[in-house]
Amino acid sequence: MEKIKLLRAKIDNLDMGILSLLAERRKTALQIGKIKARLSCSITDKKRESEALEMRLLKGKDLNIPVRLLTGLFRLIFSDSRNIQRKPFHVLTKQAKIDKIYR
Repeated sequence: MEKIKLLRAKIDNLDMGILSLLAERRKTALQIGKIKARLSCSITDKKRESEALEMRLLKGKDLNIPVRLLTGLFRLIFSDSRNIQRKPFHVLTKQAKIDKIYR
């Protein structure tokens, strides 16, 4: 049982690392969203997502991680990134409406 406790502690530690990396990824996605909003770029880039998923699946194959797991995981992560990137667009749209009112 002691061995299981140690291994579970290791998993807990690894999960905390995953959470930290996910938080950092979300901050980076928000930064990208701000740039896209300033440049009036589209949030969705299907080609980029497809290429990114393919790269992650190839790396996952090398690491013996099931394709189905990675596909679901990264589709969810990409969806979250798109949602985060929409926030700056909403802020700019609201600001533009306010600016229009006070002109």
